[in-house]
Amino acid sequence: MNRKYIPTWILGLLCLGLAGCPSPLTRTMVVNVKDQTPPVIVISSPAEGSLCANIVEISGTVTDAATSAGNDGQVRSLSYAVPGSVVAGSAAFAPDGGFAFQFPTTTLATSFTVAMAAVDWNGNTGTASLPLQKQKGNGIPSFEVSAENDRATVTWDPVPHTQSYTLYYTTNGSLPSEEVGQTVENAASPCVISGLRNGNMHVFQLRATPSPAGRRAFPTT
Repeated sequence: MNRKYIPTWILGLLCLGLAGCPSPLTRTMVVNVKDQTPPVIVISSPAEGSLCANIVEISGTVTDAATSAGNDGQVRSLSYAVPGSVVAGSAAFAPDGGFAFQFPTTTLATSFTVAMAAVDWNGNTGTASLPLQKQKGNGIPSFEVSAENDRATVTWDPVPHTQSYTLYYTTNGSLPSEEVGQTVENAASPCVISGLRNGNMHVFQLRATPSPAGRRAFPTT
């Protein structure tokens, strides 16, 4: 009978090498170590090329299929930046991958792009980009909003030859309009908006409707 003996020093090395390994070593752990799939970022709002106010809110989901079984929740970090500017930061995300973050656009150019990056636990990086445009001013330089507890006070100086004012506002940082957010017809300064939730990002926009006497007619060519 042939017998083979393994030297005791080899056995000692084998035991030492396995001492730091988890027990038991599962198939999922092995697949995770080989993971080369980056997280996927899906931006749901706003749409590409949208007009945004002085503050913009971006929302969506980030997920990571780290194993062959498709297990999610392996995202380690999520960040955003506007190239060529100082706008940058990290974004928190929920256990289901949902995220929402806001930043001011006052220092940005008329057109800019938001670049996002998500890193999973194994160092793989997924990216997404969103081009946006800044909404131009409304021509009422005296327009101001002051925040108080659960309310906001909107004030402005009278605009010559104006028939009425319409105030639009949103409570989630998106750009208000006739179709988006709340509308206050025939608004007057000061206009107090109550029932707001502290901590939310509110955006206000004021529209002045010119009176018939203030409108000028130009000959057609």
